[in-house]
Amino acid sequence: REAGNQVLRDRKVSGLLYGRTIIHVYFGPFDFLPDNEYTPPTSDVAKIMGSKETGALKNLLGFHLLQRGIATMSGRFFVMSAVHSKQDVDRTIEAFAESLDSMIAEGVLPRT
Repeated sequence: REAGNQVLRDRKVSGLLYGRTIIHVYFGPFDFLPDNEYTPPTSDVAKIMGSKETGALKNLLGFHLLQRGIATMSGRFFVMSAVHSKQDVDRTIEAFAESLDSMIAEGVLPRT
């Protein structure tokens, strides 16, 4: 979460990775800054679930990650487990950064 959120901040993308062993992807405006890594930046369920456009962004993220060898649940969340090594996590963060860069270059990922 921490490394992925730094990637989002570095690219000025309004988004957040949050959750426990299932790391959820949130794209959109923040209503508040969570005080822990498990909480989304809004309590509005409609924002958490996302609009049609947000769903499309997550699907596109999923495709970009898959092209880089990282399988997610359609870009909606990452499932982490004890079998994932530090190398696996580092590779995932690298693919996440590359995917966001591609989406920004394509002009489909809004930035703050």
